[in-house]
Amino acid sequence: MGGCVAIHSRYYFYFVAFTIISCSVRVVHGSDVRPNVVFIVVDDLGWDDVGYHGSTQVKTPNIDMLAASSIDLDSHYVNPLCSPSRAALLTGRYPSSLGLQHSVIIQGQRVGVPLNETMLSEHLRRAGYATHAIGKWHLGYFAKQYTPTGRGFDSFYGYYNENTDYYDHTSSLDFTLADKHNPAWGLDWRMDENGTFRFVYEDFGKYSTDILTDRAVQVVQNYSKSEQPLFMYLAYQAIHSANEAEPLQAPQEDVNQFRTIYDPRRRTTAGMIYNLDKNIGRLVQTLEYTGMLNKTLLVLLTDNGGPTLNCDFSWASNYPLRGSKHTLYEGGVRGVALVRMPHMTSADARVSKGLVHVADWVPTVLEAVGLSIPSQLDGVSQYNSLVSGNESPREELLHNVDQRTNYSAVRVGDIKLIVGKWKNGYGGCPNNAGWYTPPGSTPMTSYVTPSPTVKCEGQQPSNSQNECMSEDLQMSACMFNITADPCEYINIIDHPSLVSVRTHALQRLNYYYSKAVPPKWPLPDPTSLPPLHNYTWVPWTNDTTIW
Repeated sequence: MGGCVAIHSRYYFYFVAFTIISCSVRVVHGSDVRPNVVFIVVDDLGWDDVGYHGSTQVKTPNIDMLAASSIDLDSHYVNPLCSPSRAALLTGRYPSSLGLQHSVIIQGQRVGVPLNETMLSEHLRRAGYATHAIGKWHLGYFAKQYTPTGRGFDSFYGYYNENTDYYDHTSSLDFTLADKHNPAWGLDWRMDENGTFRFVYEDFGKYSTDILTDRAVQVVQNYSKSEQPLFMYLAYQAIHSANEAEPLQAPQEDVNQFRTIYDPRRRTTAGMIYNLDKNIGRLVQTLEYTGMLNKTLLVLLTDNGGPTLNCDFSWASNYPLRGSKHTLYEGGVRGVALVRMPHMTSADARVSKGLVHVADWVPTVLEAVGLSIPSQLDGVSQYNSLVSGNESPREELLHNVDQRTNYSAVRVGDIKLIVGKWKNGYGGCPNNAGWYTPPGSTPMTSYVTPSPTVKCEGQQPSNSQNECMSEDLQMSACMFNITADPCEYINIIDHPSLVSVRTHALQRLNYYYSKAVPPKWPLPDPTSLPPLHNYTWVPWTNDTTIW
């Protein structure tokens, strides 16, 4: 990599710290040794939906192979929903610093990442990177300035909204939020590049996971001989549900790999995961064949925990973790995540238990490529811990504060405090605070991973005994020691020896409340609806004011 030495031995992590730091110094002086940066963001993948976490029900051989030559981030935390996590990933800020802590951005809302925030794509483009976004955006589009090409990306191929059909690429707004006489249904599949915004009608009938990978492979091949470093943000639609009429979609040959799964919803979900895994393998293989893999900082992560029990019309699995997407239990916020540093091999692979928050990727990448880190970020650089194997610089992280629901959580050391409880609302997930196994091979059986990487101690409570309550505080609240009790079996909030610990955690949560900006979540703008725009979803105003 431009004169930087790669050492493939048991001394790799001790030597590479000096090697990459010296490269970073040269970057500051204008050399071209900066690594490529590739983010692969998976949507709604559950903790128990990958083989390297122990699952034998689904098949993820390519993700497992990538894990075998990567750092497995065992304590990587995201927000429990799509837009907040993606905003944190690209800005380095907590969603509550952006006003995006409540729910997700839905079709037609005049909401987005505030324009005074600098995204990672903008930092890297200013430093000479080619920047390309592919797949799901979900960070605002009501004015063109909020779209990917308005936020530092040279091109964008994909869709703006929360969900689309995997084959016809249309997106529909929840009917309860739209005028029934003016249906909110329209095409959301486009190529934005060089100042043009073009719908891609010719992709009708093509499966989105396949064609998003086609575009990613094309981008890699185009830059494989270039001296310009590449930042590629590939945000898959999979395995998020599609439109409500047919929420789970996968090619039949992929679904057929899982005939032993009785329930058709879990069977199709497994097919979606299997197809996703094949496509991730195709991209990694292209990086390797073009010689780019060893010059690339590659991050694979899910945006939130998996939706279980038909939550959001999907059937992922987080077992043995507690909870689902939408919740602040581990199943909602502890996400699958891997990072492969340049020149890593299987000899360098390891499992990192250190705390990592999704907001940490902006400062981490900036340090890795030799750029200065803005002081106002909520994320902290994990670069040194990744290179050297040192402890994570994090001792605390905010899971979320939401002033609209008063459902919030903070992690301080080993201790996690949750205040309030998730209320069934937008998203329709009434049963998601317990421990849920996916269906098994018969109507009366469920699947349990035989050797999960998370080891639970003690007796699992029944799903009917999962109320989060503090008698001392007379409120909905719970506290867990996540290191000793990763499956959140035992609520220790009222333990008499932990009163001072509880007080400190409450103080930290109150601190984050005091720093949080008000959440922005208006009703959809009626002038955004597709019938007014040739049955398409488009930026519909020149006014950049967030409602």
